[in-house]
Amino acid sequence: MVRVLVKEIVDHSVKVDMSWRDFESIYHITNTLLIGYQTVLWKVLGRGMGAMEQLLIREFGEMLAELTNHLERRESGQSLFEKHGVEDLEVLIKAYLEKLGIARDVKVEKLEAIEKYGRLLERFKIEIRDSVFLPTHIVLRKRGIEEFPLSPEGLLIAAVIKRALQHGRGDESVRVKVDAFLPEREGDPLVVIVEEVHPLR
Repeated sequence: MVRVLVKEIVDHSVKVDMSWRDFESIYHITNTLLIGYQTVLWKVLGRGMGAMEQLLIREFGEMLAELTNHLERRESGQSLFEKHGVEDLEVLIKAYLEKLGIARDVKVEKLEAIEKYGRLLERFKIEIRDSVFLPTHIVLRKRGIEEFPLSPEGLLIAAVIKRALQHGRGDESVRVKVDAFLPEREGDPLVVIVEEVHPLR
């Protein structure tokens, strides 16, 4: 379903005349829309946004991941998963972020797994310093918002890690949660924490 939606988006995009449009304006529009959506959702839902997390990962993160794969298949005939495998998550995550032009300065750290319900649940910390959404980070932080549930970076990374864990284990029931923390000061990274959660049965 996600693949079909992404194909439709890309197919319809060719009907839009981009010759007169300015990339810088589109960039500012994107950040402005993201700030607006995040601010409204934060005011309405507050910390209750966590209830939307699995939906956001599935509908937003997985769509971004599939868009990236679609673009890569057009160029090389392979998805990024097929091209890089799932063994080195840092390489894989960087490939996705770079392919969409989101970021290059990315550090991935595998944290100590937590044992719950008789199984080890994986945890990852990702730091991003050169995101294309940096203006959004700065403005939201100035408004007193510390967490960024709508972070495109975080939702994309969560979707990639979720799929990598599913593929590596051959287990489609793997689920993850994601938290994105905005930079406290200019020059600090966006910190994304992705944690595996116990699967629903």
